[in-house]
Amino acid sequence: EPGGARPLFRADSIVIGLRLVSALKREIDLASLAVERPEVSVIVTTDGRTNIPSPKIPGHRDAVAEILKLAIREFELRDGMLEFDFRRFPLNLRGQRLEARVVYEAATPRYRGEIAARQLRVDAPGMLRPAAVDLDLRGMLERNRAELSHVLVAQGRSSLTVSGGVIENFKAPRAWGDIDATVRVDEAAQFVRLPVERQGQVRITGKGSFEGPEAYSFSGQVEGRALAMNSHGVRVTGNRLAAALRLDPGAMTFEKLRVDALDGVFLGRARLAGYSRLSVEGALSGFSIPALGRLRAETARIPWSGRVSGPVKLNAGISPTRLENARLDAELVVSPEDGARPIEGQVTLSYDQKDGWLRFADSRLRTPAT
Repeated sequence: EPGGARPLFRADSIVIGLRLVSALKREIDLASLAVERPEVSVIVTTDGRTNIPSPKIPGHRDAVAEILKLAIREFELRDGMLEFDFRRFPLNLRGQRLEARVVYEAATPRYRGEIAARQLRVDAPGMLRPAAVDLDLRGMLERNRAELSHVLVAQGRSSLTVSGGVIENFKAPRAWGDIDATVRVDEAAQFVRLPVERQGQVRITGKGSFEGPEAYSFSGQVEGRALAMNSHGVRVTGNRLAAALRLDPGAMTFEKLRVDALDGVFLGRARLAGYSRLSVEGALSGFSIPALGRLRAETARIPWSGRVSGPVKLNAGISPTRLENARLDAELVVSPEDGARPIEGQVTLSYDQKDGWLRFADSRLRTPAT
């Protein structure tokens, strides 16, 4: 480090707990590691060099040396700080069964290693409570470039996998990789507020890139099953969805959106602008009238049999738990079904959640009796 700069690592105290595995073989296990107020300061020069030292390896210039191999049952870093190129981040970690192996390849030169930890405590702004995740990582670090060949973060039956990850230019980082995430809604709802009920599963696959908080993107596919939503007493269950997903700082967009619900299908698109305003546009096909009648538990059973199809448009604000100030417009065709009381006709309607009005225009319905 240059004069006056912070050292690469310092800490107020380091406490190590040892466990004697075998007195005869003189084997000692690291039972615990506690570091109080650790500070890690990584300096990055304009050409991507850092103050991480290269080990001095005697022998051939193509030598490969194992420079770290450890296993710790329990570890904790308290009230720490990570400084990377003068950007500071809080450093508070706690976990179990930490295993790490790092080798240094002098020819490149580069570090290559594997890290695994269990019950790693994760706490971030906006989370309802900390999460404990399992981590498995394989990667490589060289001057001005890092490769993450495999990263797996798992919590319960939910997981996030990054493969083929690359980070370049540490001074102004660019990152990209392939992402495969499976999220159990009941598990995610323990840590963040969601506008859906605690059931079902969502899977997201695709490619992501990151160049800064205002310059990131994701493009891929999203699939969901057994989902349920409850807003203002209206409950829709058993939903399945599939769409092409696009994500950037301004919006989340669902193209080629298909939702299976209420014994029918919705085809269209949806956009979450500014992550606060939802717009949906498309067409219903074959939605069951008796199923629509079961949306509200207190609603009496609808006696007619038929199917609803036609274009719909929805605009609404979205909060972590519900839709707000929703506006729904629809032009629906009602087709009769076999049954004691078939119904048919056409309904043009608009619903304004803010004023509570449901308005009809150019509508007609016909039943065997009316």
